[in-house]
Amino acid sequence: MTQHTALEQAAQWLKDADGIVVCAANGLSMAAGFAILRPGSRFDSRFSDFVQKYGIRTPLQGLQTSFPRPEEFSRFYSRLLTGSTMTSRFRLSCARCAPSAACTRPLC
Repeated sequence: MTQHTALEQAAQWLKDADGIVVCAANGLSMAAGFAILRPGSRFDSRFSDFVQKYGIRTPLQGLQTSFPRPEEFSRFYSRLLTGSTMTSRFRLSCARCAPSAACTRPLC
């Protein structure tokens, strides 16, 4: 199989697919402006209360923190999901919402 034929085959698979799952590490989120492993001004401004109260400096650190009450974790996690770059900048296509349409639910 030539490289051109392989690319055509891959393009056909993508075209025929009901959906596509992308598995990626932190580099993809960082490219989108959402750094989960290192401190940044965007996180510090959106989570200033958590930075001051718990010393949390990154999303990952917040997810690993043992909060004194479950409501605190829920408040952190909810803010992380609703205001993240990943959910607000990108809209994923979802067969459940409408095939080939932009899904409006961030965690669909």
